[in-house]
Amino acid sequence: MSVEFDTLERTAGEAGEVAPDDRSVIGRAFRVLAALGEDATTVSLARLAERTGLPKGSLHRLCAQLIDQGVVERVGVGYRLGFRMYDLGMRASSPRDLRNIALPLVSELHAVTKCAAHLSVLKDDDLFIVNAVTGRSGLRYALVPGGRRRALETASGRALVAMAAPEVRERILRNVYCPPGLRAEMDRVAAEGVSRLRVDSKLQALAVPVMGWEGYSVAALSLCCADFPARHDDFINALRGAARVLEAKLKEVPGSVWYTSNK
Repeated sequence: MSVEFDTLERTAGEAGEVAPDDRSVIGRAFRVLAALGEDATTVSLARLAERTGLPKGSLHRLCAQLIDQGVVERVGVGYRLGFRMYDLGMRASSPRDLRNIALPLVSELHAVTKCAAHLSVLKDDDLFIVNAVTGRSGLRYALVPGGRRRALETASGRALVAMAAPEVRERILRNVYCPPGLRAEMDRVAAEGVSRLRVDSKLQALAVPVMGWEGYSVAALSLCCADFPARHDDFINALRGAARVLEAKLKEVPGSVWYTSNK
């Protein structure tokens, strides 16, 4: 089956309840892809309809056309992102360059500490995970490359926001619910240069910012494990050392977009 533009346009015009900005075929296709990207597992048609606001009939036909292009796969009664999406994502030059530069450092952090190690950046006010090396940690709280989290719900996000350009920090704090004491916590993180967060009763995370030439954060390195041992300060020093090395490597890349702050 080939993807015919007029067929897709008819599909795109069947549901009036979707916002005008998403009425184009491309807008609706990306709406589906974004909804599938929220889960690492398969998503049923009913659940996908809830997330996208598209009628099941239109959605079923659109998914069939996306399957034909390899960007979506049918698994049983559900859908998931297809291999072609992974292939295209790996070709995105900017995050790929950062990932390749940082991967040896993230891997070394994991090898030295035996904790799950991550590299993240801010994207559209969310935390976007670039690298993740978890080994056999078996953490329930998994951060996977390409995944997103609400920035202020993670140690990495708090490190990034606390050390971000003032307008970025204020925009994020203004756009999300700020529990009592969060702004004071941001000030503490900025002063100490390290973010600490207890995810649950057993799981803890540490994160430090990676700074750009303007003196604002461009990325964050983090460690996460069931319980940090007595070498807590050693882990912070390991993170800070890796961050300094990464800053130097980014500085050496001509025209690196990752050595200018997120604004």
